[in-house]
Parts: sequence; structure tokens; C-alpha cells
Amino acid sequence: MSSETSSFLERDQQAQRKRKTREAAAFLPILGVILLLTPMISVFTQDTRTGGIPNAVFYVFGVWLLLIGLTFLIAPRLQQDDKD
Repeated sequence: MSSETSSFLERDQQAQRKRKTREAAAFLPILGVILLLTPMISVFTQDTRTGGIPNAVFYVFGVWLLLIGLTFLIAPRLQQDDKD
């Protein structure tokens, strides 16, 4: 391959990585809404508890921590892409 072709392929791969990272960042709020609507619906139909605390509370905080963790993983990539 010529240097122009390999340079083009590298730029194309970088562009695809940037696009995928931005798509993942845009999908996080949608994922959060979907995951957090489930317990809001089931709160009125089920009364399951662990240690006197409704299980929906554990679920909501678990989803919240998951979304924070995913954001923590994606944010540095977005900052790096903005610098490039």
C-alpha cells in the first residue's frame, strides 16, 4: 500500500472511532430513561423489600451508578476526540 492509502485508512478509522464514541454518548441518556422507567412502573404493582427498603430503590441506585460508570469511561474519549 502506498503512504497515501494508509494515511487515508488511518483517518477513516479515527473518524469511525469518533463517530462511535459520540453515538455511545448520545445513547446513554436514552438507556437511562429506559432502565429507570421500569421500576417506576413496577413500584405500583409489586411490594418486594430487602431489609425494609423497596427493591426498586436498589435498582434505581444501581442503574444510576452504572450510568455514571459508563459516562466515566466515555468522557475521556470524547475529550481526546475534541483535541484531535
